[in-house]
Amino acid sequence: MSRPMWVFFVAGFLVATPGGVVLAHDPVFGIGPHVLFRDGVEVSTVIAHEKAGLENESELALELVYGITGDWAAGIELPYSDK
Repeated sequence: MSRPMWVFFVAGFLVATPGGVVLAHDPVFGIGPHVLFRDGVEVSTVIAHEKAGLENESELALELVYGITGDWAAGIELPYSDK
């Protein structure tokens, strides 16, 4: 089963997009839950592929999180799955 071409375009764009200046990042090891700073924005991608016997499953997700305050964050995830 072939995947739509836009999936490859989006995945290629996300991989090939040159990175900008890194302003901040999350600590590698932390004590509490993941919380952004106030007015912080985080964009992340997830690519997963599973194969079990004759079944294949590919997943691609794009997540956008906005830090409302130092304690509250709101986010949205755009998933795509191909079984």
